[in-house]
Formats: sequence, C-alpha cells, structure tokens
Amino acid sequence: MQENTATIINIEPATKEDAPAIHRLVEACKTLDHNSRYLYLLLCTHFNRYTLTAKTNDGTLAGFASSYPHPKLNNTLFIWQVGVSPDYRKHGIGSRLIHDLISIACESGMTYIEATVTPSNRASINMFKKMAKDLKTEMNKQLFFPKELLPENHEEEWLIRIGPIQKQEEL
Repeated sequence: MQENTATIINIEPATKEDAPAIHRLVEACKTLDHNSRYLYLLLCTHFNRYTLTAKTNDGTLAGFASSYPHPKLNNTLFIWQVGVSPDYRKHGIGSRLIHDLISIACESGMTYIEATVTPSNRASINMFKKMAKDLKTEMNKQLFFPKELLPENHEEEWLIRIGPIQKQEEL
C-alpha cells in the first residue's frame, strides 16, 4: 500500500463514473483479460449491485470486483474479475471485496459462488481455497475453457465452485 498505512479503504457499489478507472486498473493488472471500457460501463450500471469498488479515503480506486447472478443457476453468483492496484496489493482488499460479494449473494438467496482462473494464477487459487476453508465449505475445480477455445497464448481456464455457503452474520 502507499506510504500512508492508515489509508481507509471503503467498499461500495460501482457507478458508471467508476468505469474508466476500472478499465485503467484492469490494464495495470497483468493477469486480467482486458475488455472494452463500454463493457465496464455496462457492469457498473446493469450489475452495479454485484460490481464493487474499493476506494481510499481520497477517492482513489484501489481495487474492484465484478460479478453477476449466473443466468442458468439462480443459486450461484459468478465472480468475473477481481483486480487490486499494484500499489495496494497484499493488504486483503481482494478478499474483502469477495467477502462483501458473498454477503450480497447470501442476501439474494444464493448459496454458491463460481469463478474461473488459469492454472498459473496461484494467488487467486490460494485465495479461493482459503475462502472455502473460512466458510467451512467445499471448493471444487474443473476444466471449463480448454486452451484451444481461448485466444492465442492464453492458458486454459478452470471453473472454481465454492459452496454451499450458509448466510453468516460476519464473513
């Protein structure tokens, strides 16, 4: 995190005004697939209940998480992207964002979360494993998108499924 370790991080739903900063943050996160700014505008408007930002007390975007209710599994929230600015990594911001998304999912009656990760993204895999352990539930993974379906030089994507998740007072 930047020099001021007392920086407060506020987690809140995204707004359309956040989309340009989210787009820039994705470009700074080397492990995330880059999408158009227009897509982030849609996420920040159509799915803003499920797209969260993490901002410092001066309004700087430190991280974000985008997700949406699974279109075929009404008990599942699909977490699409989680990104934390290089300046704010290793301070639990990604985990906080996901915990808040899980709370929102539980409030909406969802009991599972899903996400995709590449095999080399050990940080994300370990974070999801820890999350499943903290939630006292199961984490399963399976091949979701084989390499031949993805752009050149892109690794295969595994589907991670965590649940069932029980609504808890404090995640």
